[in-house]
Amino acid sequence: LEVFSLDSDGSLTGTTAHREHFKQEPTAVYTGPSGTGVYVLFEQTSQIMLFTLDATTGKLSAGRTMTLSSDAKASRMAFSSNGRYAYVLQKDRASVATLLVRPDTSLVFSTQR
Repeated sequence: LEVFSLDSDGSLTGTTAHREHFKQEPTAVYTGPSGTGVYVLFEQTSQIMLFTLDATTGKLSAGRTMTLSSDAKASRMAFSSNGRYAYVLQKDRASVATLLVRPDTSLVFSTQR
């Protein structure tokens, strides 16, 4: 996972503010509605890794990792319009997990399913 700056003309600068190497291949990367949470999904292990983004510097700080059920295969993610909930497609279950997005951008399982 690499972070690049976006210039006003839409081009990417060559400098990398952060580089993260993973032992497995990420499935998808999402920026949360607040703009400070970056979520990396790993389908093979059903994990979601959270990073906090400093919007000024582009620096990512690793946070916690959340694991869905081992057979869930987290493959896609979307957020509610108010930013309070995240919805994760669980590919092998053909279902959607509803997660609560906390103010610190961490995720917890929601009681509303």
